[in-house]
Amino acid sequence: MNNTTSPIVNESSYALSIVLVSVGDGPWTDMMKFNDKIPKPAFNNFQVSSHFQFQFHLHTFLGS
Repeated sequence: MNNTTSPIVNESSYALSIVLVSVGDGPWTDMMKFNDKIPKPAFNNFQVSSHFQFQFHLHTFLGS
């Protein structure tokens, strides 16, 4: 594992969520592929979401 995936896998045994919200022109499909390749975490604590998806779910949750 590398310097990025090791902490994510190690912290997956805690009640902790890591959410990456994409804003801008970043390589977001690469981040989604990265998420899919994280080796067997105890809890799937890393999620990638676009800003638009995040806003949609936020408004749906808050009812506004």
